[in-house]
Amino acid sequence: MCGKEVVRPKKSQRGVTPPGNEWQIDHIEPKSRGGSGDPSNGQVLCRVCNRDKWDS
Repeated sequence: MCGKEVVRPKKSQRGVTPPGNEWQIDHIEPKSRGGSGDPSNGQVLCRVCNRDKWDS
């Protein structure tokens, strides 16, 4: 969405905030609104864009 170059996520560590450009898989149409789990309903977003989208 933002055009940032994304990096592969690392294993979660307690007390460590992942970088904002870590990639995350996102549902284009949320499952809560009837979206499927099919890969065609997925996209790769940076962590920041995925969090921003989740809040809206």
